[in-house]
Amino acid sequence: NSSFVLELQLDTSLPAVVNTSISIRSDDLDESRLPVPVFAVIEDFTAPAIANITIAPENLTSDNTANITAIVTDNSAVSTVTINFSKNSVNYSGNFALDMSRLAGDLFNVSIPMKFKGNFSFFIQAFDVAGNVNTSQSFFIDVAGPEALVSPLEWNVGNASVGSVIRQNFTLQNTGTAALRGKVVFPPFISFNSSTDACANNFFV
Repeated sequence: NSSFVLELQLDTSLPAVVNTSISIRSDDLDESRLPVPVFAVIEDFTAPAIANITIAPENLTSDNTANITAIVTDNSAVSTVTINFSKNSVNYSGNFALDMSRLAGDLFNVSIPMKFKGNFSFFIQAFDVAGNVNTSQSFFIDVAGPEALVSPLEWNVGNASVGSVIRQNFTLQNTGTAALRGKVVFPPFISFNSSTDACANNFFV
């Protein structure tokens, strides 16, 4: 009598229910095929890990697009990474939830245009193929924006004679920390010096 030992290894890299069999075949005249049932439930109870969350640029303004990255790892496989965010505490989740894209390896990214001023807050959630979920800490970031100040606040001409020249200087000041863009729209009877386009004059402060 002699024996032969063959060591087999079960793949447990992903959650799965294994219900199969191994077939041992030989030239045994009575039992040329010996089936060996194999059953296993491979479970995953470990949630993904979220690390190295960065946001650029550091000092956000209403003109910026926030570029947010994170490293997400899992003992089996990452399924989805999402970012839940709010602008001035509006819609922390729901409509303001985006999937993050995998850039390379374990690095995930999303870009969000600011287009507002106030408080920008967000947290990241990571899901693996087994349904485990992990939620990062919340981040709160001030977003700077332009502040328009016009002086004087009114132009009270009173009575005027036909043909008289009446002018008034107005100063537009940006007291904020982001670029101020806008347009001056004039009503009838008022023009902007010798401008050929007296109805729409763009400005950038």
